[in-house]
Amino acid sequence: MRGKIKDVHKPTGLTRNFSYIYMEFENVDKEDSFRELGKRIQLHTQAVKQVAESQKTIFNKLREIKANMDTVAFPKEECISEWRRLFDWLRVNNFYFFGYVPFQYFKEDSEKVQILKKQSLGILAADGLVEKSFNILQTLSSIINRSKKRVRPFILDTVNICSLIYRFENLQRLSFKIKDKKRGVILEHVFLGMMKPNSLHSYNFKTPLIHLKIKYILDSRNSVEGSYDYNEVIRIFNAKPKPELLKLPADDLKRMVEDILDVTNPTDIYSFTYVLKETQKLLVMIILPQLNFTDENVKTIVSYLAQKAGAKDYELVCVPESKRGRIHLYFDLVEGVVPLVGKDLQKELKDLIEPWGVKLKARLKNIYDRVRTDQLYRRYAYNFPMYYKVRESMDTVLENIEFLEKMRKENKPQFDLSRYDLVVSEFFQKVSLLTIYSKKKMDLNVIMPILQNMGIYVLDQFTARIGSKKKRGIIG
Repeated sequence: MRGKIKDVHKPTGLTRNFSYIYMEFENVDKEDSFRELGKRIQLHTQAVKQVAESQKTIFNKLREIKANMDTVAFPKEECISEWRRLFDWLRVNNFYFFGYVPFQYFKEDSEKVQILKKQSLGILAADGLVEKSFNILQTLSSIINRSKKRVRPFILDTVNICSLIYRFENLQRLSFKIKDKKRGVILEHVFLGMMKPNSLHSYNFKTPLIHLKIKYILDSRNSVEGSYDYNEVIRIFNAKPKPELLKLPADDLKRMVEDILDVTNPTDIYSFTYVLKETQKLLVMIILPQLNFTDENVKTIVSYLAQKAGAKDYELVCVPESKRGRIHLYFDLVEGVVPLVGKDLQKELKDLIEPWGVKLKARLKNIYDRVRTDQLYRRYAYNFPMYYKVRESMDTVLENIEFLEKMRKENKPQFDLSRYDLVVSEFFQKVSLLTIYSKKKMDLNVIMPILQNMGIYVLDQFTARIGSKKKRGIIG
């Protein structure tokens, strides 16, 4: 059907308004991609429709819960009036409410959690296209089952469910646990949505509930307004993302603040681990110097820790500051997996991301005085080839430097026989490693007869040229 445009005018509140999207594609070979795109567009538009149609009912549910707060016991650092203020703050232009669903269970230690599907709204509507496509209710049910023993009745946290509306990022769960004494059950009301952009940039010290947590921490430290300690705590809270401040209990935030304030060397790497009993999560906080706080290093650390923790899903929060940056990683606690703790983790992370030259100088300082350290660093830091740096551990590098120096002093080849300690190799601790240091390359076919006469059988050879063509050494 075709027609001509008769008039263009501004939308008014007197008529129902629609949005139209026009897309044009060129040189597309596969028509299947269009069909897939059509399905995705239908899914997203249906999500928008379901949310729009249920907004009024969702807000009514929010008001009902707000009215029933008198029956709930709050922890010492929170109060009913503050949660009511937070309700209003979220509802009025600070939080997108995409869906609602209540859960029911009879005891906090019971395994069975019942989804009250008939009361589900928005993208959580049991008969809606979104729920049928992604089965979000079952995902939420598993989350509720893990966290239903928590002390705090209300919680705002991030869940591993990607949004279909506004921004493609994980959604946030606003959850309220209220006991129904007449029926002898516990009702957990769950709202799903995300913070609006303007709320993320508002001042944390003026945000409901968050300012009480800040006050609780300042009072516990006896911090006087205007003092260094007071200003440092405020600085830490201003840098922290608002969703994280809302979801973490005050005592957990206090532990993190104390650990951050205990950091004395801004050029070093630090790691801290916290077991969050309320949500059954493991939080790993990594503090990096500003120079090391790069996208590449963050990806490297996250990938390494996720593999080490045996976790497929995790939540990442990056907190940039003027002199350093922080990585906050949240993992589900896995039974049988030891949490990531201790100085060993800090050492592993340093080895993972610190530049090779920085690591070399630090290790030389542990062995030699300042003059000798500078001398050896200038001599070797830029003369080892890249393939050698990638392959060899720093312990091996220091051992090689020792023998190379001995060769320079005595002006003759050096030999070293040791156990093969490359853990990732199938020959680990099964064979010996013969290392030859010389100023000229020794071809394997020349020295092979000598080695065989000594009863040594050669399986493989690795050669590294150290230094320039005019002035070099060979490690083989």
